[in-house]
Amino acid sequence: MSMKKSITLFVVALVSLGAHSQPQQNSSIIEVKSYLDKQSSGWAYKKSDYAFEAAWLGCIVKWNAIESKDHVKESSKEQAKERSEDKLAPGQKRSLLARVDYPCKKGFKDLMPAHRAILTKVFERWPVKAFDTLSWYSFANHDSLDWSWNIPIALAAYHSADYQDYRLHYPQSKITNVNALFVRLAKHSNAYRELRELFQVFAADVELISVEKVFAQKAQELPFYPELEAKGVKGNPRLIYDVGFSYFQIK
Repeated sequence: MSMKKSITLFVVALVSLGAHSQPQQNSSIIEVKSYLDKQSSGWAYKKSDYAFEAAWLGCIVKWNAIESKDHVKESSKEQAKERSEDKLAPGQKRSLLARVDYPCKKGFKDLMPAHRAILTKVFERWPVKAFDTLSWYSFANHDSLDWSWNIPIALAAYHSADYQDYRLHYPQSKITNVNALFVRLAKHSNAYRELRELFQVFAADVELISVEKVFAQKAQELPFYPELEAKGVKGNPRLIYDVGFSYFQIK
């Protein structure tokens, strides 16, 4: 079988000085700049790395579309399989690898027009089918206090018998891989719905396949506890709610 080339996509949202009132939600009015990102790291493992940037609501949203060397792509697939109990679909062709960080005061939904404008430019250059894996940072934007992806995870953990067994009986619990459990809960709760909606604009979809570094905290210590309490969470159980890094499959 011939080896497929891969194009990976890294995303970083950086803070910019100043704040602006929200303009019309129209991606076509957002200017997207593109350039060969020679300052990025990891060139020993890449064939190319193109950055796409857009300013929006006082933030600079940046995506890097990276074509990895063939042997690196194959290695990353194996690592993704090891990180999760979930397997990549048979016959998967290529990958879209993305990463995001938000040191700015706006959440994902606020920045959606910028993300959409950037992806429009990316997919004008390469078809969406050229990407198959999206790599992302955490589910939370702590600077904006946007917990919209975390609340469904915490609620799903609260109601999950498998998580309660893990919390109370690990390492004798039925499930010992909390990373894989996070993946399952995120899927079932549709926690990353907004990210899916972003890709559905381009006739694609994303599915979480693995994560790194799962975070857990007492429910009443979570900054979004009032939302949990309103949804019926009682007591002060320790709940999983975020990760340090996440990987999605493009479908």
